[in-house]
Amino acid sequence: MRTPFPVLAGSALILVLMAAAVDAGKPGRVLSHREAFENGLLTQGEVNDLFRLWNECRSVYVLIYMDDDKEAKAVGLRKEDVETIVHSRLRAARIFQPSSKPMKQEDGLGALVVRIRLGKAIFVWQARFEKVMEDASTELHGWTSTGWATGAFGGHNLDHHTILSEISLGIDGFVDSYLRVNGGSCN
Repeated sequence: MRTPFPVLAGSALILVLMAAAVDAGKPGRVLSHREAFENGLLTQGEVNDLFRLWNECRSVYVLIYMDDDKEAKAVGLRKEDVETIVHSRLRAARIFQPSSKPMKQEDGLGALVVRIRLGKAIFVWQARFEKVMEDASTELHGWTSTGWATGAFGGHNLDHHTILSEISLGIDGFVDSYLRVNGGSCN
């Protein structure tokens, strides 16, 4: 039988539902995602969204990687331009964690990892939201899981504006999804 819930090393990975899905019979008891789903309080899509993006509206750490400086220079694309777009979108949503602060696993921060690769006439970019995960049965943590991803590829015609525009649209999509799932926890 196939289970719709994540499984880690043979034991179900139980994530605590931090939303207001409280068992009416036992006030103050917070239901797991599985219990909320089984009781009809969440749809499978909502459970998936919570698993992929729930972060208690904590700040998002940003890592940006750009390959092949020679091609980037030919196109006029600078890492600083990508950082400006990503940082400003997250800052506007009040979910930006400056990379000058070290990412500590106990903070439970998620990381938005952005990677850009350039070729002579094409580009590929991807953004992934990665979260530090914990196995509830062993309480081991420290490994990451990609919960959300987007990206695009195409021709750049030696114009960096095309690439920056694609990245901007993708980051806007991340912010929209992140706030949809975490909005109730954001101040």
